[in-house]
Amino acid sequence: MAASGPVPRRLLILRHAAASHRIGGSDHRRPLSAAGERELPAISTWLAPRAGGIRAVYVSSALRALATLDGVADVLPATTSIVPDDALYGAGTSTWIERCQQLDASIPAALLVGHNPGLEGLVHELAPPADPQAPAPLPRGFPPGAVAQLRVEVTWQELGYATCVVEEVRLPTTRP
Repeated sequence: MAASGPVPRRLLILRHAAASHRIGGSDHRRPLSAAGERELPAISTWLAPRAGGIRAVYVSSALRALATLDGVADVLPATTSIVPDDALYGAGTSTWIERCQQLDASIPAALLVGHNPGLEGLVHELAPPADPQAPAPLPRGFPPGAVAQLRVEVTWQELGYATCVVEEVRLPTTRP
């Protein structure tokens, strides 16, 4: 008889790759910079062995977030549900948590693609260090192209403060 326990869940949090600093036009429509484009294969390579269980993606509707997702989409399972959301552009931690709390219990992993300061705040909210003297969960902040993988220790509906553990952080290899 197989032991039945809680389904392990993972949350992957990806800050969009480096964006253009062009002047004029809408911030929402800023594309990736050349450095951001160059970083996409490295993000995709890192994500590939971790993407198997991803069944849902929430992504900001900003051009740079959508372009980042497009650059890594080939490693996601074909059945992954992708939800672009205008409300995730500039969203704070509570909005990201609300989206995750709506995930179906059968989803083993989800990917979030968006912006700072919301995503960095989300990692700190979900996985603060247990020891106040311990280093922060993100060793150098959360620069463009960074990805954090969190182990979710509760159901999606229970997701909230200190309910996750940072398992891995991937920092970018190129500079904007």
